[in-house]
Formats: sequence, structure tokens, C-alpha cells
Amino acid sequence: MSNSRNQKVSKHLRWFPKETIYESNVDHNFKTSRFKQRRIHSSPSDFWIPVELAPLLQSKISKYGSLKKVLHVLLEEKRNRLHSLFRLSKYEKTLYQSKGLDLMRFSFRPDSADWAELRLAARYYGVSICRFFVMLLSLLNEKKEEHKDQFSYKREKFGIVLVQKIFQDRNRISFSIFLNSSLINRKRRRPGKI
Repeated sequence: MSNSRNQKVSKHLRWFPKETIYESNVDHNFKTSRFKQRRIHSSPSDFWIPVELAPLLQSKISKYGSLKKVLHVLLEEKRNRLHSLFRLSKYEKTLYQSKGLDLMRFSFRPDSADWAELRLAARYYGVSICRFFVMLLSLLNEKKEEHKDQFSYKREKFGIVLVQKIFQDRNRISFSIFLNSSLINRKRRRPGKI
């Protein structure tokens, strides 16, 4: 029995009930009325974004309709590649954004699942939630600026593409290697020239 007292159980599951129907007495004639009460599952949150990235974020908000959807799309796009995009933090404390930055506030109500995933990833990499979102947003900015040059340069220089996928159940990782056709043709020509 003493062992069970020393053990701590930690559950990280949140159950969100659907719309609940309540009955209430309207008057003394036992007439009942039914009404639905809808719970809001997300609480308001704020992102503090550097002013330089605000136009990019506003363009994404106008494209997807809301900051809630922008966050969802960012997580969907980068979910399987986070480990290759960011280094694991060596520090035990959380790193925040620099003090001298000129920041803009963006308020929204995120989905609870997206917010939990963002919070977990930010903790894993040792940064605050706002800083992690800014890091994801800055990746979009870099991708936008260097998209064409970067891909043509990589293909010409390396010729090999490695794709790594982590499955949703997190128990398998798959790797795929693709060779550029010009690299294969060069290898075939070399033995004939020797």
C-alpha cells in the first residue's frame, strides 16, 4: 500500500464534451424547456510578433481567413520536419524573444489541439510559445525569399534528396532517398571516359 501512495499518476488527456442539453423548469405547471449550451473549448491567446514579420503574418491571415487557421497550416506543414529544422535546446530554462524587439500583438482563439502541440514543441526546443511561432513564421519568410534559387542550387550541387517521415502514431520513421536524373546520367558517362 505504501508503494501506491508514493506513485504519482499523470494524465495528459482532455475530454471535450459535445453540446450539452439541459432541461429547466419554466413555470410551476412543470413545463420544461430545452436549451443548448455550447462551451467554448479555446481560450483567448496572444502572439507577440516582430514588426518586420507582421506584413507576412497579415498576408497569411488574409489568405487563410484567421490566425487560428494559419497556426493549423503551419503546424501541418512543419510537423514532420521540426526535428530537422531546429536544434534541441541545451538549456533547462525557456528562452524568450529579445527585449529590444518592436513587437505587435495578435489575439485569437486557437484550437486546443493546435495550442497543445505548439506548447509541447516549444517546451521541447526550450523556447517560449511566441518565439517558436515566430521561428515557424520566419521559416515561411525564408522559403518565400529563396524558394527558386535554393531548390535549383541544391539540385545542381547535391543531386540527392532525403525525405524523412515520422508517422502520426510516433512509432515508425521512414526514409526515402531520391537521386537526381542528371546525377545518374553523369555516373553512367564516367566509366566510358576512363
